[in-house]
Order: sequence, then C-alpha cells, then structure tokens
Amino acid sequence: ASVDWVSGGLAYAGAACWSCLTGWNVTLPSSRSKSSEPSAWQKDLDVNTRLAALDARVGLVERSAGFHPSESLVQLSRNAGIHATNRLDNLDSMVAEQRKEHVTLKERMNGELLVYSQKNGDLAGQLQAYNQKNSDLEKKIQSLTLRLVRSEKGGNEAVRILINRLSGLELQLKRQEERLRRAGVTGMAAVVMAGGAPRRGGGPN
Repeated sequence: ASVDWVSGGLAYAGAACWSCLTGWNVTLPSSRSKSSEPSAWQKDLDVNTRLAALDARVGLVERSAGFHPSESLVQLSRNAGIHATNRLDNLDSMVAEQRKEHVTLKERMNGELLVYSQKNGDLAGQLQAYNQKNSDLEKKIQSLTLRLVRSEKGGNEAVRILINRLSGLELQLKRQEERLRRAGVTGMAAVVMAGGAPRRGGGPN
C-alpha cells in the first residue's frame, strides 16, 4: 500500500508539473476512486501536487530570471549584500574625496591668508614708515617756523635799532645845522664848514 501511495503521489506530482509547464491537462486513471468522497491520502496527494506545481512555477520564474532555483534566495541576498557593499564603498570614496578637497581648500585658504597677512604686514610697515616720515617733516616744519619767528623778531629788533640810530643821526645833523645857521652859514657850505658828512655814530670831525 505504501508503494502504491508513493508511486501514485509521484505520478500526480509529475502530471501537475507537466500541466503547469506546458498548459496541457493530463488525466491519470484513479485506481482507488471507489467512492465519491476522497480519502485522506488523496487529499494529501492533492496538496502535494499543488505544492509541486507551485514549486515548479517558482523554479521556472527563477530560471527565466537567471537564477538557479536552489540558490535563488541566497543569490538574491548575496547580490543585495554586494550592492550594499558597493554603495558603501562608493560612499566611502566620495567622503574621502570630499575630505581631500576640503583639506586642499583649507590649505589654499591658509596659504592665501598667509599671503594676505604678509601683505598686510608690509602695508603696516609702510604705513609706519610713512608716519615716521610725516612726524619728521612736522618736526622740521616746527623748527623752521620757530627759526622764522626768531628771525622775524631779530629782524624787527635790528630794524628798530637802525631806526633809532638814524633818528639819532638826524637829530645830531639838525643840531649841527642849527649851530651853523646861527653862525650865518646855510646849505652845503654849512656841511663843508662842519667838516663833511657826519660820521656814523654822530659828531663832526
């Protein structure tokens, strides 16, 4: 009985697979259909037949997709893992490239900042030198201004002294002319008789 059950199950399974793959209906003679009610082994055979047909369909789909039926899930999982690993590697490469670009940009900015600092230092030095020259010029201007003021004061004093001396000479000349006029001599004769032009500092010869 067990041999008949196994052989019958295989026959039904093969027929179901052939029907699923080809679309043809295969009818097998039932040697145990004595009653209209299916027996337990027939129910099990029907379930097994359906499972075999479903497995055959899955295998056909997998083979059409390029996968071996026994390795389809493993291969899919492996491919998914490889794809994820490749994406992670690509992301790592992108991150490394971004870091490299960041380092390069930072180095370039530091270099430009150093150059700017040097230029700023040079400008600061030039500005300091200009301020020093400006301070020196201001000191020279102050010195020249002071000397000019002193010269003006000295010149005014010299002019004042000269004016005083001239005033004294004029006064002496007037006195001499007055004495000669009283003596009856006028004009150039008075000057000649007085002994010539008076000396610097006053008094006739």
